[in-house]
Amino acid sequence: MREYFPKSSEIPKDVYKQVVAILSGYERLKRERQEILYGTPQKLESGRSNEAGRPAEQKAIKLTYIDERLRAVDQACVWMRGKLDGKAGYEFNPLEAFYDYNYYNAQYIRHGPKDNGPAPRTWRRYKRRFASLVAKNLKLF
Repeated sequence: MREYFPKSSEIPKDVYKQVVAILSGYERLKRERQEILYGTPQKLESGRSNEAGRPAEQKAIKLTYIDERLRAVDQACVWMRGKLDGKAGYEFNPLEAFYDYNYYNAQYIRHGPKDNGPAPRTWRRYKRRFASLVAKNLKLF
């Protein structure tokens, strides 16, 4: 799906694109974290170098990078679940709602037979708010 930059966003366009890239790679980051923690060590390249390899240090640096991004997204998800507590269903997934309007609309609690749920404009406002939360948690702006 094409991702359009909202004009009324409080974050710059390049930061918004970074956040969208982080959100799209969320599952990959979780898999990489599990692989670092519980996977078998990779065979080191035996190149001609005067320096000794530091696999534990490299793992720690990569794990810190991944954890920082995962924590920022998770904190934004918790905040959005709290914000939409009485409006969305119990199993509301903010990440899936970021990408899919139909999911966002289906998760809203209806208050009557003529209630159609939130409009697409409300969903776009949700996306802007969620992206800015992730950017603030990552201290990108």
